[in-house]
Amino acid sequence: MKIKYVKNKHPFGEYRATRVVWITTLDNQSLFKCDVVDKEGNILYRILELPDEEEFEIFDNDLTVEELKEITAFIMEGDGELEEEWQDYFDYENEKDMSIVLGYFSYRLATCHSLARKSNKTEDVIIKFGFDSSKGLDGENFSETVHFKKDATEDYVIEDYLLPKLLEREDCDRFRVYIAKAGVVNSYLVTIQE
Repeated sequence: MKIKYVKNKHPFGEYRATRVVWITTLDNQSLFKCDVVDKEGNILYRILELPDEEEFEIFDNDLTVEELKEITAFIMEGDGELEEEWQDYFDYENEKDMSIVLGYFSYRLATCHSLARKSNKTEDVIIKFGFDSSKGLDGENFSETVHFKKDATEDYVIEDYLLPKLLEREDCDRFRVYIAKAGVVNSYLVTIQE
């Protein structure tokens, strides 16, 4: 049986994370901090994920309104159906709204940075993924990382490994996956079509 699905690639433009630090709290919560830079390596902002909250602290913010709009567009482009949820975060003057958008984007950049570094040290294909629901269940918990032999393709990872696992979960209809090989990371949101 062929499973129909939609695969949206998460775009990041010319932005990247540097000086990424992952912190594990006493409660075994994984947090991060990093610098986000442009293509020339200029620091645009620094971010710290706060414990026990879904909030982020932003430091040294040098982003222009155009760059904020571009980052928001990247998030919406990669998430497709989440566009309506993100409409609430278009108040670029509100620091809390801005920190949620920048935190969400920075988390993905930091994850890509870390996986790129790990995949440079091995011939394996490394994936990091988490299941969630487009119907409102909370998700995006990337606690599972798997290594594949170097000849594993993205289609194999998505269609033969992750989609069958997704079908086993009645409450989930999508997953986010980072696929890293030789320092290159692609990030996708894959949603089953009904």
